[in-house]
Amino acid sequence: MRNRTTKIRDEAGFTLTELMVTVAIFAIVLTAVYGAFTSQFNSYQTQEDVVTVQTDIRNASEMLTRDIRNAGFGVPTGGGVTAIAAASANSISLNLAGSTTSTYISSANYTVAGSSPGPYTYVVRVASTAGFQTGQKYNTIDIRTKMVAMGNGVGDQIILVGTNTLTLTGILNSNFVLTMGDLVVAPGFTPVTYVVSNCNGTTSLNRTDPVSGTCVLLSNNVQSFSLSYIMADGTTTTTPVPLANIAAVNFTINGGTTNTISNLNGQKRIRTVNSIVALRNF
Repeated sequence: MRNRTTKIRDEAGFTLTELMVTVAIFAIVLTAVYGAFTSQFNSYQTQEDVVTVQTDIRNASEMLTRDIRNAGFGVPTGGGVTAIAAASANSISLNLAGSTTSTYISSANYTVAGSSPGPYTYVVRVASTAGFQTGQKYNTIDIRTKMVAMGNGVGDQIILVGTNTLTLTGILNSNFVLTMGDLVVAPGFTPVTYVVSNCNGTTSLNRTDPVSGTCVLLSNNVQSFSLSYIMADGTTTTTPVPLANIAAVNFTINGGTTNTISNLNGQKRIRTVNSIVALRNF
């Protein structure tokens, strides 16, 4: 018989050189993937940081704009109270009605009694009498001109608070009539201040709350806050005198990113909001 011989094939593995080349290629690919991931992550973080700053300072700008436009609303002319209580290059205080009780006249029909030269007694229907009291001072504000039409004079007061009516004593200023939509406001104005300072342990742009008097943080991303003032004669200054002649406020808010990943060449990325807001009630 013929002897059978069994051939054993060589099962060759990877050489050390092949393994080292494979590991090197894998490391290069992994480094490239990690670099791309890191770059995308940093880009996402930067965009998120920039959007936060932009939203932050835009919201602060919108609130300041609203307060500037409302400053002095209902302040009696000639009473020594101005729309702006204080103004400098880095802070501003605005006279706002704040927590003042107010309502609106809900009907153009009202009764009036009295004889010349007055004062007269007016019974007006209003939307709400909540917060009003007998003996309280008041202003009526013409809704079209935003000017005081009646009230806050000597002896002018609310003499009766009804269910849906207020009985007022006073004399209408010339060329005014009381009509539906006009406001009845209890005088009382709180200077609301915008300034970059320490607010609840954080240096930030803050606004004093007109009700509680405490500071409310508007933005902790603010790098600088500056103001200038356009006067009635067209000149611009950072030290306006008199305050009653301020016609518009020019403010700039610079906000900076807080995350070091967002820095560009080691510097914060800065976003800016600038606005010129005319005083409606100066």
